[in-house]
Amino acid sequence: MGFGASKPAGQAQQPAQGQPGTHWDEDDEDDADQPGDGIEHRRSKEGSIQTDPVYCGAMAAPGTRITAGTHRGRILKTRAGLETRPTTALVREALFNIIGASIEGATVLDLFSGGGTLGLEALSRGAARVTFVDRAQACATIVAENLAATGFAQRAEVHCADALDWLKAHRSDLSAFNLILLDPPYRSTAMAETLQRLDRLPLRPEALVVAEHHRLASIPALERLQPLRQHDYGSTRLSFFRYPG
Repeated sequence: MGFGASKPAGQAQQPAQGQPGTHWDEDDEDDADQPGDGIEHRRSKEGSIQTDPVYCGAMAAPGTRITAGTHRGRILKTRAGLETRPTTALVREALFNIIGASIEGATVLDLFSGGGTLGLEALSRGAARVTFVDRAQACATIVAENLAATGFAQRAEVHCADALDWLKAHRSDLSAFNLILLDPPYRSTAMAETLQRLDRLPLRPEALVVAEHHRLASIPALERLQPLRQHDYGSTRLSFFRYPG
């Protein structure tokens, strides 16, 4: 059985009354840091690193807390600013509730990680290891500080690199990941470009890919990644894909 989100859509947890709705694909219709802190830092070989606040995509609002697991309620350090888009507690909790117990022991890749909110949530809920990738040095530094503060440093790597460049440079490492999360800036082509790149790469059989994006954004044509389901939360949409086994 594949990692997470493996139940037919009709059997998955539905939003409670008053919460944002769920959208299904046609296939579902029949199923109603700093050195010395113990964190490994790596810099992409693909050109220089540029700090760009737009690429702090997964940054949470000030006062964001981990929603569940061993560190439930822990406040995470964040980067304030108008250019950072929150991944709300509602969206994070919904995402990991859909994945369920499969997160326990998983190896996770958090692309466009921002302040590391999604990856830290995964670690709190039992993921064995998370690799964080963001091209903004400020974001990588905040991830490292959050990892040190939560005690998760030995179960993580932080890479300050462009996501597409990192995927190209680490092609042979991708089979290690059960779960790949991507939360790129809404006002960019990064979501489509990253999904298309992942679609062409040798991922782990039955790996789950989850993209957070604006609900009006179009999903590109994909050959191998199989769409599973979509959930809307206001203007945010979570799209789930399965790499074939």
